[in-house]
Formats: sequence, structure tokens, C-alpha cells
Amino acid sequence: MRTYKDGAVAVFRSEIYQTNAIVVCTEDLVLVVDPGYLPSEVQAVREYVDQVKEHRPVFAFYTHSDYDHIAGYGAFADEVTVASQAFAETTDPRAAVEEIERHDDAFYIERPYAHAYPKADYIVRKEGEAIGAGRTTLTFYRAPGHHPDGLMCIVEPLGLLIPGDFLSDVEFPFVYDSFANYRSTLASFERVVEGREGLLLLPSHGTPTDDPADIRLRLAESVRYLDLVERQGDSADETAFEAYMARNGYAFKRGLRERHADNRRKWREERQAGQSDR
Repeated sequence: MRTYKDGAVAVFRSEIYQTNAIVVCTEDLVLVVDPGYLPSEVQAVREYVDQVKEHRPVFAFYTHSDYDHIAGYGAFADEVTVASQAFAETTDPRAAVEEIERHDDAFYIERPYAHAYPKADYIVRKEGEAIGAGRTTLTFYRAPGHHPDGLMCIVEPLGLLIPGDFLSDVEFPFVYDSFANYRSTLASFERVVEGREGLLLLPSHGTPTDDPADIRLRLAESVRYLDLVERQGDSADETAFEAYMARNGYAFKRGLRERHADNRRKWREERQAGQSDR
């Protein structure tokens, strides 16, 4: 199941949505990010963490509250949980847990722990707020757009960028929050990437990359997709979207067409709300 290992970083890719559980092991701490979905996958991450942690404190960081990112919480409930203020105080915990239950029921998934919403021990309330341990620093920034409670993390001195559900190579932007917020978060990524060398991007879905050109391309293609949705407007012509998917080599076209339809509905709702406010 482990699909990527590079020094301090191990990435465990789920068979569901190619969701990545990320484990960063420095001399000072172990950071677990969104620890898996299927029970066997969660167990593999748990066993790996137990194998490498030794005397180090373990932090479990949740990038946002989508069900495929928080379902593994039960296996890491005893660790220090880190999440955004919106994750801890604004998101409806019951609704988030019900989404896990709905998917588990649909696929007859049994877990060795109860369904539960992650209880944040460390709530990130400020932009640029940091957790320091020895020479390791975890710096957090808001990352709304995909989900209102999104949070990104930069791990120094390793130069790791953990963006959550952004900058994937297997999917375009899924806008569940707002287009304006998504663009704002992409601009934040641009500021992080600009002038940086040796940056390793660890997205929540798809393939990690340390290629600066690839990182810039993912940023640019995300912006192009948002532009495409806005240009398309109310038109039924999907030619430009199909060309966009082909250019980016997306493999899972049926599901992505459904997500594109969701994005278009979201954009129309935002446009209509904006017009009614005038």
C-alpha cells in the first residue's frame, strides 16, 4: 500500500480516490496527515507509525473534514490532533460522521473503532501559526475553497508542502466552498512556491512531486480550470472541458464529469447570489 518513501516521508495511497495518508518522521516528531480510509489501510499506517516513532511525540493533522480524510481518526485518537479553527468550531461534527457512516454502510465496511469526529487538541487560529519541536517547525495557513475548514502545512527544514485537496495530478479543483476562496488559496500556494528550491509537494490525492516545473504546472492548470468553468457559464457545450481533461491525462472521466457538473452548479449559485446582493 505504501506508494512513496523518501527519507523522512512515507505516503500510503488508498484504493479509494487515491487518497494519501502522509507520515513525516523527523528527529523531533512524527506527523500523520489524514490517516487513511479503508480499515486495512488505516492499520498499515498505524503499524508504520508505531514502528518508527520511538520516543517522538505524534501529531495527527487533518487537512479538512471530508469523510475520506477523517475516517481513520479512531486509530489515532490518542495522539495530539491538529486542525483548523473552522474544523474544530464551525463544521457540523454529526454531519461529517454521518457521511462516514453512509459510505461504510454502503460498502459493508466494519471498523475496529467507533465512528467519531476528530477532537482537536491543538486548534490553529492564526495565519502562519506554528508548532515547533527541536529543529522541526510545522507552519499552518488557511486553505479554504475546496472545503471551508481547509488547512495547509509547511514542514521545515524539510521543505514539505502539504496542501490538502489541492494541486493533484488525478483531479481538477473540486469547489465545495467557493470559487473566490479557491482562487485565494491558489494565490497563497503561489507565494509559497515562488523562489523556493527543494520543495516537495504532498497532495491529498495523486502523486507527490519535487519537480518545480510540475508544481507550477499544477498551479497553472488549477487556475485554468476555474477560468474554464466561469467562461462556460450557462453553455451546454462541454468541448473545452473535454479538451482540458484530455490535455491533463485524467483517467477517471465518468466521476470527473460528475464533479465538473457539481462545480458548474456551484458557480451558478454563487453568481446568482452575487447578483441578488446588488
